[in-house]
Amino acid sequence: MLDERVETVWHNGGMFDTVVLPHAMDIHIPIERVHDTMVRAYTHSLPGALGDLCDILKVDTDKSKDRAGRQLIMLFCKPRPKNSAIRRATRETHPVEWGRFVDYAALDIHSMREVYKKLPIWNYRDMELALWHLDQQINRRGFAVDMELVHAAIDAVAKAQKQLAKRTVQMTDGTVQAATQRDALLTHLLVEYGVNLPDMQKATLERRIADPDLPEAMRELLGPVLWCGPHWALGWPIVPAAKPTTANA
Repeated sequence: MLDERVETVWHNGGMFDTVVLPHAMDIHIPIERVHDTMVRAYTHSLPGALGDLCDILKVDTDKSKDRAGRQLIMLFCKPRPKNSAIRRATRETHPVEWGRFVDYAALDIHSMREVYKKLPIWNYRDMELALWHLDQQINRRGFAVDMELVHAAIDAVAKAQKQLAKRTVQMTDGTVQAATQRDALLTHLLVEYGVNLPDMQKATLERRIADPDLPEAMRELLGPVLWCGPHWALGWPIVPAAKPTTANA
C-alpha cells in the first residue's frame, strides 16, 4: 500500500477509505493511485452497490452472508443506542461478532476482485478519469469557512430567540413561555382564538398565516415558528461548534 509504484483497488475507496485513512492511521494515498470499482461502474451507467454489481456481472455471492454483513456494519460502525451500557461495539466488547465481521470483509474483497475483472474499462480512463481525480482533489481540499460569521449568526439567533420568547410571554399572558412550546402554543391558540391547528408543519402555518381573517395577534405568534423552521418549532437547540477562526469543510 505504501509503495508509490503500486495502484490500489477499492470499492468506494476514493470517497471513503482513502479519505479516512490519513486521519485514522496516518496513511496517505494519492488519488491517482486509487482504482475505484464503484466509480468505474458509475462511468458505465451501472449501479454502484457491490451486491448489485455482483448480480449483474454474475459474480457468485452468499446472500445470507451479505445480509449478516449489513447487520455487522450497523453493529460496529454506528454508535450504540443511548440506553445501551456500551457506547461503541468493538472487538473487545463483541469478540465473536468481530470475528464474523473480519470474515465478511474478506468475502467483500473476493467479490470486489471479481467485479474488477469483469467491469468494462473504456469510460474509466483518460479525460474522464482525470476529471474524477480533479473532483476528488477539490473535495478533499474543502472550502474556507468564515467561522467568525458562523458564530455571529448563532449568537444573533440566540438573541432573537430570547426576544421572541419574551414577546410570546407578553402576548399570551404567560401561558406560553416560548414559541418553541408546541403543545402549550396549540392549546393557547385553541382557547384564545378558537383555532385548532392539526400540527406545526410549514404548509399548515403558511396556510393559516395567509388567511386574511386570521387575527393579527395570532399571525404574530405563528410567524416566528414559520420563519425559524423545524428546529424552532420542535424546540431543538442550536449547538455551536468549537471556535476556530477558519476551517475547512
